[in-house]
Order: sequence, then structure tokens, then C-alpha cells
Amino acid sequence: MAIKKKKPDFVINGDFLLRRMAGKGGWTYAAIPDPLPKGDRPFGYKRVSGTVDGHTVTGCSLMPMQGGGLFLPVNASLRKAIGKKAGDTVRIALYPDEAPIGLPEDFAACLEDAPGALEIFRSFTHSQQKYFLVWIDGARREETRVNRIAKSISKILRGETLYDQWGRI
Repeated sequence: MAIKKKKPDFVINGDFLLRRMAGKGGWTYAAIPDPLPKGDRPFGYKRVSGTVDGHTVTGCSLMPMQGGGLFLPVNASLRKAIGKKAGDTVRIALYPDEAPIGLPEDFAACLEDAPGALEIFRSFTHSQQKYFLVWIDGARREETRVNRIAKSISKILRGETLYDQWGRI
């Protein structure tokens, strides 16, 4: 029997005007109401996935606007894919993106071997998890990668994130 994938509950589903921020290099964006619960992302950012004019977007950030509400940046590659520019209307359907980050096999195996490490790691914010992965994947030599994984596991078991309050590893 095939398992049906549950369709996401869209929290944003409607037509929105693409606008452009003033000034050179101003971003193109869609202003969005804020129906999402407060998350653990810094500065009021919210991670979402969904579609913009039928084009799939994943792991995007809704960012707070100065006067309230949120905005979804619509970069040049997305605008090109949907054939739209500032001043055009787009259909946007978004839902909270709660998908866990995919882990490299070697790091995942080490997290599973250390009792409680995977649960602690998953309790960190998306950004904190990503810092570990980028740091580990940045190793050029296998020996360096192994050392970084070991150091990461030690920090995770102590409940520490990759960077302490002073920005050091």
C-alpha cells in the first residue's frame, strides 16, 4: 500500500504585487501578511517553502518589514523562471518549512553513535545546525574533516553551538 504524502497547510495563499525597494541594487519582493507563529529564527525571519507562480521554492526566508508584516525576496533567477518583474502580480502559496537539514553520512553516523547527540543537534536552530555542516564540509583533507566531526560531537554533547558568544569555534 502506497503512503500518501500529506499536503501542506498553506498559511499564505494569494496574489501579491512584486515591488522593488528604492535605490541602486534594491531588492524585488512581495509584501506578505504575518500569519506564522513566532519561530526561533533571529530578527523575526521565518523559513517557508511553497510556490511562486507555480515555481517551487524551498527554504526561503520571510523577512520583517519596517512598518510590520513580512516580505519574500524574489531574486533575479526566480523572476526569470516565472517571467515576472516589479509591478507584476504573482500567485504565492507558502507553508512553514520545518524539514530537518539533511546530514552527511559520516556525521549522521557519529551523531547516532553518541547517545543523545542527534536529539541535541536537532534541538538547535536551523542556522546553528547549518554552521556545523558548513564547517565540517569546508574541510579540505579527510583528517581535518574527522577532527571537525569529533570536535562537533563534543560540543553538541555539552549543548554548545559551534560558535560561542565571542564567535570562536
